[in-house]
Amino acid sequence: MGYTTKLEWYPDYELEYSVNKDIFCNSMQLHQLILISDFKKINPLNANDNLYIDSRIKDISVSITDDIIRYAQYHEISKNNDGIYSISEPVRASFFAKWILKIKPCIADNFLPDDFEYTSFVCDSSKKEAIKKVQHGDFRIEFCNEVLALILVSSILNITNDAGEVLGYDEIFHKRELSTVFYSLRYRMVHQDTYTPLLYKIFAYHE
Repeated sequence: MGYTTKLEWYPDYELEYSVNKDIFCNSMQLHQLILISDFKKINPLNANDNLYIDSRIKDISVSITDDIIRYAQYHEISKNNDGIYSISEPVRASFFAKWILKIKPCIADNFLPDDFEYTSFVCDSSKKEAIKKVQHGDFRIEFCNEVLALILVSSILNITNDAGEVLGYDEIFHKRELSTVFYSLRYRMVHQDTYTPLLYKIFAYHE
């Protein structure tokens, strides 16, 4: 008799899924606070507007869990005392980045005002108006899914400063680099195999 669900053929699937979903939901809370803060600067947000597509969030959690289980079994990775696969932080983070950037659960950029102008960089620092456009929210609405991916990456990598505080993505990457990082994540770095070595380098640098 064949199996009909993942929960039947893999008894620990639900445990792994719940861990990934918790990581995702915790980071989304911070992401939403950032977005609402930025929206107040450029466009009042209706309290009923949902910035996320719920079905996509579930799809991402399932896809991440599927990938992690396949990866762990292929590489014969053991489980920790909690029954979760002991996958390295950069690898787990790369799966999150891969599926968030592929499925794009956040639609905050759909709520930008019609007269909004996106400026990717400033050629002349004397142009105050251009600088204002760039600094209005650090591209966090235009690149809402890229920001969500980086929030999750920084959370999973769990890199701390001397005070033991976890560094956010805007501390791991210099503020001047962020527009380039967002652009690269959207248009250039389009595969998990690209994310993993980058995250390993960042992780190793801060160890």
